[in-house]
Amino acid sequence: MDIEYVFSHRVNLDGQFMLDDWEANWLLGYLDADHGMTNFAMRMNSDQSKYRRNNANATTTDFKFMLEKALSFGELSIGIDGYIAEHDSVITNPNNMVFEVVNFKSVEDNRYGAFVEWQQQYDNTQVQLGLRFKRAEANAGEVATSMAMMMQIPGDGMGMGGDMNSGMDMGNTMKMPTMSELAIDLRDGFNHANRKVSDNNLDIALSIETEINEALSMYLGLGVKNRAPSYQERYLWTPMEATGGLADGNTYIGNINLESETAQQIDFGLTYQSKTVMVSPHIFYQNIDDYIQGTPLGMNNMSASMMANMMAGDENPLQFNNVDAKLYGFDMNGYFQVNDQIRFSAIVSYVQGERRDINDNLYRIAPLNGNVNATYYSDNWSTNIAFVLAAAQDDVSVTNNEQKSAGYGVINVDFQYYLNNQVTLRAGVDNILDKEYRNHLGGYNRVKGSDIPLMNRLTSEGMSAWAEVTYSF
Repeated sequence: MDIEYVFSHRVNLDGQFMLDDWEANWLLGYLDADHGMTNFAMRMNSDQSKYRRNNANATTTDFKFMLEKALSFGELSIGIDGYIAEHDSVITNPNNMVFEVVNFKSVEDNRYGAFVEWQQQYDNTQVQLGLRFKRAEANAGEVATSMAMMMQIPGDGMGMGGDMNSGMDMGNTMKMPTMSELAIDLRDGFNHANRKVSDNNLDIALSIETEINEALSMYLGLGVKNRAPSYQERYLWTPMEATGGLADGNTYIGNINLESETAQQIDFGLTYQSKTVMVSPHIFYQNIDDYIQGTPLGMNNMSASMMANMMAGDENPLQFNNVDAKLYGFDMNGYFQVNDQIRFSAIVSYVQGERRDINDNLYRIAPLNGNVNATYYSDNWSTNIAFVLAAAQDDVSVTNNEQKSAGYGVINVDFQYYLNNQVTLRAGVDNILDKEYRNHLGGYNRVKGSDIPLMNRLTSEGMSAWAEVTYSF
């Protein structure tokens, strides 16, 4: 859908004070948002019976309180933080006052955390250790849909209820259920389920950085990180593309009983730096248990599969489930200072994401990419030429019907002029050669009748110019 409007209010209060000899920092915030989307106001849609407007509302209250102090055994920070949020989403048709789908009803998404962070310097070695306890609480109200009230011819279908035998007549011929019966089955299955769930997770992060000599240092990071499921992944009760930004064009249904993702991480790096050269390569590996991924629904929920096929023509809908995955790769950055005026710098990054339970790649993983910069400095101005590069991405997700993408190269130019100590002028031109290219992390066109064919990857921005003035006082 296209954004019709977004209205929101944000209020933040924060401050700091001394509590004995501890420095205390606190924050209290509130956000409400009213978000409207349509599939007809800004695109061609000749079928008024399929007009849809989604009104989504959310309120969030967030908080943080932290104490910090330098002690004999190191710097210590302790605190609590979190947020309390509620979400609602209703889909209607302005041409049919009866049509309504209560997509998310009084969804509670509450996250609480308590953390301890410690760091200490030992001669040439710095050690940092962090522990964070996280509790996620989620719940949802009962949903409804006018599709469950559609008129139907008696005996023209069956209630699913998970009992396929009830759809067999005396001649063992299965009768196809009506849309109404499918909607009733999905609605009642969701409303009768235990929707109140919670997750308790513990994150641990340890980093050690040590100087081997004057020019060379080494970094080692170890960690266990967790992510509780989002409310969309849990409570999407009827097949839709409402995937919280996934935008792969597939139809999804949620799973209330999802487990939290758990990633075991290791990161190792070296940094070499002299007066004119710096280079810093890093390699990393993450082993992820219970990774949340859409998997083929198949026969697991016949009502959802049939509904997805009837409503969206999707013969292979997906359901959010826990699988096993891994991520590994490297990144490297560095520079070469030619003289006081000229510097060359570069960043390169590569990551590979794979399923561990089946032979498939993870969705939306960036290909090998990087940029090379040439910068010239003068007394009161500077200019930079950036070459942005990306390789082709052939390692795509079969499960998500992900498309491969071609490599590309783009040139950006920017300029800075320091007028005085208070005023700085900046300007630039991005994609100066107006190259047509597609970023692999970009979305797909899901709008019929546009210049870009349906489900083709969206093109990135062409040549564009920008300028800004910064005033400091």
